[in-house]
Amino acid sequence: MYRFSPKFALRHAALTASAAAIVCLSGCAGISGTAVPSSLTTTIPAGSVHGGQQPILGAHVYLMAANLTGGYGSASTSLLHAGDPGTATDTVGTYVTTGVNGDFNYGGTTATCTPGTQVYLLATGGNPTGLVGGAVNGAIVLTAALGDCATIGSTTFTSINEVTTAAMASTLQQFMVDGTHLGTTATNATGLVNAFKTIANLVDPTTGTALATTPAGNGIAPQATLNTLANIIAPCVNSGSGASSTCQALYSATTPTGSSVPTNVFTAALNIGAFPAANVNNLYTQAAATAPFQPALTTQPNDFTLGITYSPVATTITQPGPVVVDGSGNVYFTSCQSCLTTPPATPIDTVVKFGPDGSFIGSYGAGVLHFLRGIALDSTSSNLYTLNQTTTLHPADELIAVSSTGTPGTPIANPHFGTNSVQGITFDQPGNIWITAVSGMYNPGGGNTQIGGTVIDMNTSGTEQTGSPFNQATYSASNLSAAGPAAVATDNSGNVWVLGSGNNSLLKFNGTGTAGTFTTKYTPTGFSTPLGLAINGGNELWITENNNTLSHIYGYNGANASGSPLSAVGLYQAQLLATDGAGQVLIPNCRLGCAAGGSGSTAPDNLLRLSATGAPNTGGSGANYGAQIAGFDGPGAAASDASGNVWVTNSVNGTLTQVIGYAAPTIVPLSKATSTGSLGQLP
Repeated sequence: MYRFSPKFALRHAALTASAAAIVCLSGCAGISGTAVPSSLTTTIPAGSVHGGQQPILGAHVYLMAANLTGGYGSASTSLLHAGDPGTATDTVGTYVTTGVNGDFNYGGTTATCTPGTQVYLLATGGNPTGLVGGAVNGAIVLTAALGDCATIGSTTFTSINEVTTAAMASTLQQFMVDGTHLGTTATNATGLVNAFKTIANLVDPTTGTALATTPAGNGIAPQATLNTLANIIAPCVNSGSGASSTCQALYSATTPTGSSVPTNVFTAALNIGAFPAANVNNLYTQAAATAPFQPALTTQPNDFTLGITYSPVATTITQPGPVVVDGSGNVYFTSCQSCLTTPPATPIDTVVKFGPDGSFIGSYGAGVLHFLRGIALDSTSSNLYTLNQTTTLHPADELIAVSSTGTPGTPIANPHFGTNSVQGITFDQPGNIWITAVSGMYNPGGGNTQIGGTVIDMNTSGTEQTGSPFNQATYSASNLSAAGPAAVATDNSGNVWVLGSGNNSLLKFNGTGTAGTFTTKYTPTGFSTPLGLAINGGNELWITENNNTLSHIYGYNGANASGSPLSAVGLYQAQLLATDGAGQVLIPNCRLGCAAGGSGSTAPDNLLRLSATGAPNTGGSGANYGAQIAGFDGPGAAASDASGNVWVTNSVNGTLTQVIGYAAPTIVPLSKATSTGSLGQLP
């Protein structure tokens, strides 16, 4: 099993109530690049710590701040002031202690932090029997996320238990090493802040209960799965010590291959979040033994991945397609009534926007956008460029920019777009737009000549660059007439790659200058009507094909990597795939949801996650190693964000699913990464 975190080795260090010395930073981390706000001093109120439904006596409760500048897995900061009434201090920091009912009250203690800093509670050790004199269980490490420290007030009450712990571990495992190491880089504070917002959609921090719906009411939360995760770690929490048989069983089932064995419940929970398909049967059996949190899963799941499925408010989404994420974590995707087999007389096609917390923001472009085929954000997230095919109401293919506030610009027409032809869109390194068309019109200085394929290189104003369009009239070696150019993407070296779906070819263009140039045509072994294209940081191309195989192609020579093409188990005509900040490949798989369209599959829809070598990378094996989320219904497109979530559009029921913590944090938007040669790097 593969883990992207540069701090992963530290994850397996033991953390107990008498933890080994941990270096804590002084003061709160600020957000780099902005003026640091004045420090905030606040009185911290009360809460409780429970194991299952049992109070934990004598647990140490710390108020911790995430590190916003130190890097992934960097040391958190203890915020309570040493010497305040009712506090004590150890190598982790200053803490208060729970009473016989598991309650804690900071009383007159205070904490100082910078608004914007993300904070959480950490509870270690304690006696889970609640009886004075009972044994202290060093395996107890429970957490609860609070969010922005500026929101903490005198009325804040927080319940810390296995549910709050599992929610935090699954959502933040890509930023954590253990309970005292939660951090990000100065360039990805936004990713961490948005991840904390996700936790608020999973659990009520006041009661410590898993939510069935998100607080905004437009998301279905994974209540039963989260409760089951809590039930997995509860037996160890409620046992006498970390040496108990229940703890040892938990540690054994949550040890990644070649890694150290966990020594507390939180590191075990982090490992489940990292590898949600590992040892599922073993873990589910442990959860079912006591199951203090209900409702829980009543049958063994395929995996323990958490996902939230969102719907818009008073708006219908039809056949959602491509999805992209901007620099703030907002999610955009297409809604296309024109794409229906029998569209309405006056179809309404739009771009839909959701916030990073799953809130529905708006639906844009009605009456202007049409038959949406592709979308791409510019590197500053200022404009979303939509690629629109001809409909009966719109007699020309067009490029239309929609601003971040939802205002469509003037449609850009181009004679080389043709009619019903535009397919793919990407930005090159200088910021020019590349568009593919499977059938175009070329006017070399006289009458129009119908050709079979065109690749167009233009600036954002719609002016074509010198040498564009690329077609058989100007670059016969590319054989675009037969190629049927479709998917297009840019690599870290500035090359623009085009799939030739018509003749199983792969076309390479140099896109580093003000005008692109055709470079090479490749015909990789085993190509069979290539459909989808994504590129990782090593300029390796991942290509899905019509025969349900996956090709892994080296960009430097267009040749197959070892074992390519791969027969990815259960792959079904996947087209809109993605890569993340660690080079992992993310493939939405419409199997059961597309059965009516001819998939013939009875296997559930899923999201595959493959390592940079193409191996399954969730800890599972066989036909079901991908994530199977209850909300999936015809998953068609995927995009990863800076928090490590994967956003998947569902083409059947018109929803958006957030697959939580399933990827490495990723630089967004995609064009920002390609403009700086930063694909496959953590933000």
